[in-house]
Amino acid sequence: MDHLSDEELAAVAALLSSERLSTFERLAGSNRGAIALHQEMLRFAASLMTVTAVVEIALRNAVCDRLTDHFGVADWLRGPTGHFNWGAEERDKIIQAEKSAQKAAYAKLTQEQKRQLDTAAFRSRGGVAPAGIPHEQLSRVSRPRSRSPWGRWWRS
Repeated sequence: MDHLSDEELAAVAALLSSERLSTFERLAGSNRGAIALHQEMLRFAASLMTVTAVVEIALRNAVCDRLTDHFGVADWLRGPTGHFNWGAEERDKIIQAEKSAQKAAYAKLTQEQKRQLDTAAFRSRGGVAPAGIPHEQLSRVSRPRSRSPWGRWWRS
């Protein structure tokens, strides 16, 4: 923070609440030191998010694998077996999550990949979607399922 002028320092300080800044001032002993410490804490917190994301994915995948082993069915989330059944609220949330994941996956496709899906979905029309139908309605057309490059659709 030595490179900032007093005006620039004041502008940065104005972005922080006085309560937050005062905590850092007590630790650092000065306004300039407080802002420098705050910036270091932000960098540290950002670096922890990467670790947190990796741990979250690993834990989710490990739980999924254990439940797959336990139920003996790879698709236990959408089709539980035995005495285990989802309630209506849980089923609705699973359906919504699947739709959201499919939309996110579709958004990441190239235009060529989207054309290939249209070709498969509208095979009887020569692979061309009917004109004048809103995209929201077209998205409900039964399209062939494709596997995510990361494994099952709910896995990262």
